[in-house]
Amino acid sequence: MKSIIMFLVIWGTMAGVLALSYSPYDCTPIIEEIDKLLIEAYNLPEDFLFTLRQFVADTIEAGRVNSFQLRPIMEKIRTEGGQ
Repeated sequence: MKSIIMFLVIWGTMAGVLALSYSPYDCTPIIEEIDKLLIEAYNLPEDFLFTLRQFVADTIEAGRVNSFQLRPIMEKIRTEGGQ
């Protein structure tokens, strides 16, 4: 639980409703920690972590491959993960 508190929470209002979110870029270490627990719990091959890492990167990217700000961040997530 302490790990989650360290990450940036994003909040704002949309149509008068308070919306909370998080920065997936800043949460890469905790996402990978959860993925590793799932891999262990379901006896999946350890290299499945790379598949999950790619899925997260693709989901965050969501078609914005030409974003100059996003490209270096996504490449780091793909190659280094949460390290």
